[in-house]
Amino acid sequence: MLFIYILCLILAAISLIIFISNRLLEGENNNHPLKEENKDPEFCILIPAKDESKVIRGSIESIKNQTYKIKMSNVYVIVEDIKDPTVNICKEYNCSYIVREHLELKRKGYALDEAIKQIKKTYDAYFIIDADNILDKNFLKYMNKVYQKGYDIGVGYRDNKNWSSNVISACSGLVFTIANNINKRKNKTNENITITGTGFYIKGNIIKSFGGYPFHEITEDYELTLYATVNKLTTYYEEKAIFYDEQPTTLKASIKQRIRWIRGYFNARVNYLPKLREKIFDNHMNYGSVYKEIMWLRPILILALAFVIFYIAIIINQIYMLITSTYNPQSLILGIIIIGITYLIMLIFTIYQLIIERKHIKVKNSLKIKIIFYNPIFLLTFIYCAVVALINKNITWEKIEHTKTNIE
Repeated sequence: MLFIYILCLILAAISLIIFISNRLLEGENNNHPLKEENKDPEFCILIPAKDESKVIRGSIESIKNQTYKIKMSNVYVIVEDIKDPTVNICKEYNCSYIVREHLELKRKGYALDEAIKQIKKTYDAYFIIDADNILDKNFLKYMNKVYQKGYDIGVGYRDNKNWSSNVISACSGLVFTIANNINKRKNKTNENITITGTGFYIKGNIIKSFGGYPFHEITEDYELTLYATVNKLTTYYEEKAIFYDEQPTTLKASIKQRIRWIRGYFNARVNYLPKLREKIFDNHMNYGSVYKEIMWLRPILILALAFVIFYIAIIINQIYMLITSTYNPQSLILGIIIIGITYLIMLIFTIYQLIIERKHIKVKNSLKIKIIFYNPIFLLTFIYCAVVALINKNITWEKIEHTKTNIE
């Protein structure tokens, strides 16, 4: 047991060293030369929408009601069947629609690739949102300011469309507040932003150079993040450009979603880690961002591994003592205390999240109390998701049903 405890301490120390090195390299060589735009840009919005007629109206309405107006014909909704009721809703709003041809390619990246190749003109910027997303009325207004500053990619604030549905959707939404705050810090240190899902634009000249949309992983957003870091694309997170995304309301759906994310995360890293490592040694303009992308979740994963090994050792030790009749209640009490301390730390972290995001998380106090006590358990299920994702390398894209038509 002593060896196990020493191993866990070593892993925890490694995690701490990586975390400190990440902080020390914040902003290191992240020099982003910007060329300001001085024109009235023409934007388009791409919306992959397979069987999303239940929610697409809310998304289109939010685009129509923007304070910064764009032509509704520049909104392209991507469907898989001309008989999809979504098509009639598009016609009602004078939106364009694109019917996919290669349905054997099931991921969002392939849908975007097909749509861009069908569109005959090149826009100044391509916005990508999901069919269930609702844009704050000033979303495009603030994104245009980012575009005018010259950034290649602009990323908005991802808010939760259904905070009040239940504790699962609320805890799922809290995960993205972590991502938002990481991006906020990256802005301050001039690092490449992490793209999570949708709610972002890419400049038209970059899309034109692609000749389509080349990011086809399960998590095409993270693939784009890695590409931007390696290829020195300038990125910016605009906290005022808010968009709302629907979160799962059952633990089963949430776990299925997170397993897909984690598998996609590892797939993308397999492809990009060699490229990132090459840039470490060539005086890369984004050295700090490159280094942090190489390390990224490693300190968290290593620390999680240390905890898992530690808790498994405690359980095995308890079983061994029961079998050999050497049971010591004090060791059980010690194990319970350690588990309790871990839970308490995560509980305090949850309270901290609720405090700093109180402007966005407007739910009843009774639900807040549930969130505080349940979120540590929700976060621990990431360990299960990671194990499944690592074991099963053949995870495919699966549709998650969206039903919320407005912001709760």
